[in-house]
Amino acid sequence: MGTEMERDHSWRKPPVVPVNPPKPGSPTNRILFLTDMHWDPYYTPGLTNDCGEPLCCRPPNPKATNESTAAGNWGDYQCDVPYRTLESLMQFIAGMSDEFDWVYWTGDLPAHYVWNQTRENQLYIMDTLCDMMKQYLPDKIVFPSLGNHEGVPVNAFPPPFVTGENGDSWLLTDASRQWYSWLSQLPDWDTTHNTITYGGFYNVRVREGLRVISLQTNFANSGNYWLLINSTDPAGQLKWLVEQLLQAERDVDKVHIIGHIFPSSYMKEFGWNYHKIVTRFESTITGQFFGHTHQDSWQVFFDDSNRTRATNVAYMGPAVTTYQGLNLGFRIYTMDGNYNGTSNALLDHESYWLNLTEANLKDKAEWKFEYSAKEAYGLGSLQPQEWARLIDRFKTDDALFQKFWDYKYKMHAGPCDAGCRASAICGLQRTRTDSPFPCTDLPLGMTMDDVLRHLAKDIMC
Repeated sequence: MGTEMERDHSWRKPPVVPVNPPKPGSPTNRILFLTDMHWDPYYTPGLTNDCGEPLCCRPPNPKATNESTAAGNWGDYQCDVPYRTLESLMQFIAGMSDEFDWVYWTGDLPAHYVWNQTRENQLYIMDTLCDMMKQYLPDKIVFPSLGNHEGVPVNAFPPPFVTGENGDSWLLTDASRQWYSWLSQLPDWDTTHNTITYGGFYNVRVREGLRVISLQTNFANSGNYWLLINSTDPAGQLKWLVEQLLQAERDVDKVHIIGHIFPSSYMKEFGWNYHKIVTRFESTITGQFFGHTHQDSWQVFFDDSNRTRATNVAYMGPAVTTYQGLNLGFRIYTMDGNYNGTSNALLDHESYWLNLTEANLKDKAEWKFEYSAKEAYGLGSLQPQEWARLIDRFKTDDALFQKFWDYKYKMHAGPCDAGCRASAICGLQRTRTDSPFPCTDLPLGMTMDDVLRHLAKDIMC
């Protein structure tokens, strides 16, 4: 971070204070988490789901010749989702809106027809879905972030120094306009507006003692070829992040970080520095929330100087889309609430899902509770060391690992052999793409290169 910061004593890490569990009956807050909607406006039931293109179930593809390849009324495992399915989701969520306080929404709104997207179409998708959120959740503040599919072409997000026709003002200006009705309810909208229109990131105070920092993770995406110019910190976002965290630490505020792409997919330089920042501010950052993989999972950060000590957890929430063989899902997090002495720590998370096969057979979308993390995994808390111990349990408890595997793929998982299992367990504790710490307990004959190949295949976007 440079010699100037090293001389600044405020950068020195304060002693880590253990988190005390709240007393029974203490107030809580609950947070709805949505990600990866991937709405396809052209989805058409009855068209083939087997067209040989990146995305099917849409014109100009033909009608299916048999029932097994026909796109269903509520969606298809090979395709993105129709509007009626998103509407059923929002109706269900609106019916339980008294069960959560605010919303994290981490991007990827357009479908995967990446070969045929325009700026106008991307803005239509964003505007339509933002309006849908406002219609069904009129009394909730939504904290959004941008996914890699919002760019044109996909993954293309020029740094702020690229201006004019080649810049991203077309997207960031519209994002600020749409997000205004939510974020302007909080203090210091002018600053929030400025960082959104500059780079797509922002920092806001949700309530006394708690801030949300929304990152523009497309400035860490290895698929963003603009970063060949500068992949270390192309928008000064990491420097800005450190400044926000230092101020939060001085104010004794806790911080939730939200973003689209999860940390272990960041480019080397960005990911290395992000890992250092999370470790430095482990007592300030009480939650990290990402999407992108379409899966229901998490990753544990460990201290580089003591690899047995877990410092933080990044949660990857389930996607709404069915793309690449998954059921639909969303999540609600419970955290220590707003009262004097709160830890602001996460206490549990609950996942909900829609069984697409059942929905198409019954021609009825029935969203259901799936599981609670504490109950399903027997966790004493959601503190990092508890998740680290769970990883160790996966190594010897076949039934427990299979439960995780089913949840990860929203009850639509394929088989997981020994190599797959080793890769999955490795992925839970590998928060940097270039981690110098190899995973242990690999099956005989399996190398880290084998693990990395498994992990690369396991990443959706």
